[in-house]
This record gives sequence, structure tokens and C-alpha cells, in this order.
Amino acid sequence: MFPLSRRALPAVLLATSLASLAQQAAPTEAVLQGTWISPGHPIDTALTFGSSQRLEVATRLSRTTPPKDFVQSQVPGAYLAGEAACSVGQLQGNLYVAHGSSRCCFQARLIGSTLVLDELRSASAMPQPPGGLCQSKTLAKSGAR
Repeated sequence: MFPLSRRALPAVLLATSLASLAQQAAPTEAVLQGTWISPGHPIDTALTFGSSQRLEVATRLSRTTPPKDFVQSQVPGAYLAGEAACSVGQLQGNLYVAHGSSRCCFQARLIGSTLVLDELRSASAMPQPPGGLCQSKTLAKSGAR
């Protein structure tokens, strides 16, 4: 082992932190179960991960007073969670979501009580519209404080 200089120590600590974050396990199906809300602009999204890998999606306009209720989509959806659940090129995601004609591959992380979904897409993919299902998002569990 070689001694580290004081200047190199912050870079080594940062690299170690990033590596440990990348090695976090994907949220299990049991952890995902329930409704997660992603406040967005101008649309809020609610994802309900149910039993048997069933996914329900609901949306509402976020800038109304008083707030409107979520409108449940009638389109069926499904999800698959786990290591290598999906891939985009060389990138592997741990959460695959299918809803209507949308197919999304995410790198999902549970950080504290917050679910972070980072979209994986190819460089040639068309950008998603604001509030789109396949966009990266940060969600909070409904009813959690």
C-alpha cells in the first residue's frame, strides 16, 4: 500500500462514495409495492407498484388550486425489478416499466425514503415530453412522512 497525499484524499473518497452508490442493490418488489408520487411541472405522476408485477399510472395537473384528484389511466401496465431487468446498449437497469406503448429502463435507487429513478436511454432516443413516464424522476411514498 502506498501513502496518499492530502491532495489526493478527497478524490479517492469521492470515487469510493460513487462506487458504493453504484453497488447499491435495486429496490426489491416488496419495497416498491405501494404508491409513489413524483411532483412534476406541470404534471404530477403517481406510480402504483402492485402485486404480480402490476403497474398503475395516474396523473394530475400540479398547478391547480385546489389540487385536483389523480386521474387513473385505464391502460394496463407492468414492471420488472431486479439486477439486469433491462438494458440500453451497454447500460443495465434494474427497473423495467411497460405502460401502454411506453417502455422504460431505469436505474432505481432507494435513498432513505426517496425512490430515485434515473432514465437509461440511447443517445439517439427522442427526448421525452415534460412529465413523461420514461423521464428520470424522484418519488416519495404516498402517505409516508
